[in-house]
Amino acid sequence: KLKGVSIPVVGLLFGLSLAVMLLPWLVLPFDEWSLILIALELGSFLVYSIPPLRLKRFPLPACLLDTAYAYVWPMALSMHTFAIQAPWQVHSWFNFLLAALFFIGFRNIVLHQIKDAVADFNSGRKTLPLVVGANKTYRILQLVLALEILLFTLFLLFFHRYGSLFALSYSIYLVWKYNSIQKGLSPLPSQAFQVFYLSDLFYQLWLPMLIIGVLVKQDVRWLYLFLFHLLVLAFNFRRLILGGELAEIYHKTILHGISMVVNTIIYYVFRMFGVDLKLEKMSALDYLNSKKRKQ
Repeated sequence: KLKGVSIPVVGLLFGLSLAVMLLPWLVLPFDEWSLILIALELGSFLVYSIPPLRLKRFPLPACLLDTAYAYVWPMALSMHTFAIQAPWQVHSWFNFLLAALFFIGFRNIVLHQIKDAVADFNSGRKTLPLVVGANKTYRILQLVLALEILLFTLFLLFFHRYGSLFALSYSIYLVWKYNSIQKGLSPLPSQAFQVFYLSDLFYQLWLPMLIIGVLVKQDVRWLYLFLFHLLVLAFNFRRLILGGELAEIYHKTILHGISMVVNTIIYYVFRMFGVDLKLEKMSALDYLNSKKRKQ
């Protein structure tokens, strides 16, 4: 997208991006480790894409760097920022979360490269799936997913006094989601990789809902956050919701119910004026338009 843009404009865009990146730290607490993590985040982007290093050219370094700047460094910086002013010491078991995020990130970049395999092959770019082949990529993803689930389960167990409940919810979700994916798979080889997405929805929706539920139990005023999270993630981003099942329920129940109430009110309002829309076999708008045309 920037191929036709002049170097000064590219420099300006880079400067603005850097300013936006650093702006929060005018109010957020930071120390030398914060600066190191910010430098690692920015440095990972640069060595990934900018010549002469441009490490995205090399299959394994590209995956490791993408994992670091997309998952590990941001989470480490987030955790450290809270820890600076926390009234308690951050426990070492948070390292389970960072380790799990490493495998989550590695899994997702490999899956992204699988999606782009045809375009990457045509452009001559070497990615991990193209170098090692489909069978080895599948085995790598199996190992990565197993380590991800193990480490994330350990994190959940230590996470909170409700950790055992969270871990149990995670296990039930994985089994249920795995079974639902297996039932919907087609015999196409490309469909086999769908199973490696099974844990994403738990991280994106259900775990936050569980955590907010605990907050609501402690203080009912957190309920607004629960409702906001539910509305934003559950009903707007349909792709996050089990292939659209909850959104479909929402549309079939809530919206359908509202529609029935509104239509019933309209029907009886017209009946008050001697018009039966059911006998006319038309909507209120169609009836009004037909009367307008006759006039």
